[in-house]
Amino acid sequence: MKRQFQEAEVLDLLRDLVALPSPYFEEEEVLAYVEEWFSNQGLEVKSHYFSEDALVGYQSRNLLIRLRGQKEGPKILLNGHLDTVKKTQGWTKNPRGQLEGRRFYGQGALDMKGGCVASMLALAAFYRDQPHFRGEVLATYVPAEEGPYGLGTHALVLEDQVGQPDMVLVTEPSAAFTGQPFPSLCLGARGGYSLEIEVKGKAAHGANPQLGINAIEEGAKIILALGDLDFKEDPLLGRGNLCALAMEADGGACSIPDGARIRFFRHTVRGETEETVRKEIQEALDKAQIRADYKVHFRQAPSPLARGFMPYAHEAGDPRIQDFIGQVKKTTGQDPSLSYFQSMGDFNYFGALFQAPTLLFGPQGGGYHGPDEYVDLDSLVATSQVLYDYLVRVLVED
Repeated sequence: MKRQFQEAEVLDLLRDLVALPSPYFEEEEVLAYVEEWFSNQGLEVKSHYFSEDALVGYQSRNLLIRLRGQKEGPKILLNGHLDTVKKTQGWTKNPRGQLEGRRFYGQGALDMKGGCVASMLALAAFYRDQPHFRGEVLATYVPAEEGPYGLGTHALVLEDQVGQPDMVLVTEPSAAFTGQPFPSLCLGARGGYSLEIEVKGKAAHGANPQLGINAIEEGAKIILALGDLDFKEDPLLGRGNLCALAMEADGGACSIPDGARIRFFRHTVRGETEETVRKEIQEALDKAQIRADYKVHFRQAPSPLARGFMPYAHEAGDPRIQDFIGQVKKTTGQDPSLSYFQSMGDFNYFGALFQAPTLLFGPQGGGYHGPDEYVDLDSLVATSQVLYDYLVRVLVED
């Protein structure tokens, strides 16, 4: 008899995870819960401890659950992050969990505790139902995806904890990210770099600004000049972009400022690197004839791997991707929409480094990274079902 996931079991686990606050860098309570939950299902959980002391002073652990079959076969990697962004202002629902109709509200309900619920239930059910299978399933539940560098998954890859999978499934809320109805599948993602431009002007009295070089005005010229960049077009990922995020400067009570710092994020597509980004900025600012001195700084990183998020894209015609698309249609009765995510996350580490498809597939909802975040329950139950059915199809059925 085919397994069918029930709303009650999905909702029970979702309630428990959302009730545990886990903003990035504060995840131990939810990690302990997930570890105990899997242990209660009879699965062995390995903790992979890591630390980043130089830049953020952070220590934590990843959770790894590995199922090995009796015969050689494909290796499937399931990945999800248990942390959330910091709580924002403006919530009208209970951020620790509130059910209204077919929506479950709460911090991280969509991004991405809902997706973790789906893979947890699918993995535990596969373990109970399928004692004989081929290949391997490895599930990783990580902290600190929402913080700088994606430190949990960064440590997994840097310290070779996952090997070389044949398929990577990240249960981020793809339907919410793309704005497409569930089911929605992302076949790649843009990458990006965080950078800062330091502007050096010349101080002068506010009554005679012509005697100085105003770092704020020069910074504004820099922002405008970089807004006119001719971004590279990628046939799958589209164009990159550059967004000014912050500018800091202060001339005091009546002096023009002699210094400013401007923070940017540069989304990239395939073929763009730190070197190409640096070159395009230099060429644009040379043309703009900036009077102030300036320096471009890419952010410090715990390793060369984390200097930036590398973009990646897969073609839908890949047979392994077609297998997953076929399973989504078989389980849900609908063809998934296919698209490419316009920002970046832990999945970039896998997609850019592994010779395997890295797909984003998760539930529908809204409000991620903002107030009144919610996940659609029907799509979450269906996500659990798709994952389970796919594991059976690839690792059990002939």
